[in-house]
Amino acid sequence: MKPFFRSYWAELALFLAGLALALAFYPFLPESIPLQWHNGQVASTGSKLLAFLFPLLLLAPFVVHALLSRPIGLFPLLQGLDRLLAVLVGVVLLSCEVCVLLLAMGGKFRLEVVLLVELLLVPVVLLVFVARKFMKKIP
Repeated sequence: MKPFFRSYWAELALFLAGLALALAFYPFLPESIPLQWHNGQVASTGSKLLAFLFPLLLLAPFVVHALLSRPIGLFPLLQGLDRLLAVLVGVVLLSCEVCVLLLAMGGKFRLEVVLLVELLLVPVVLLVFVARKFMKKIP
């Protein structure tokens, strides 16, 4: 069990953070929470039990890390990319969970803006990672 925690501690921390957020917000959520928006208006709603959907989605970084660790291990220059991608997926999902929970409680901000910022930041982080790897290889 020790190698599991050593390998997946970041993914486990993100999952536990998402679960803690869902548990903390659950009593304060309205009975139906917004699921879909159209032109700034709520288009569909669902049960507040769906607040636990994001913690389940936060299990995806485990899968990303497990699936990518072998192929990336074949390319020494890209070692660590599997961990970075898993953490990036987890951070994006966790921020989406926070946004949805805040919107469900009546928060007023645009979810599209948060997603756009993430869409712009993730490639930058990946490019910095690859650039640092290449710079270390150049004598």
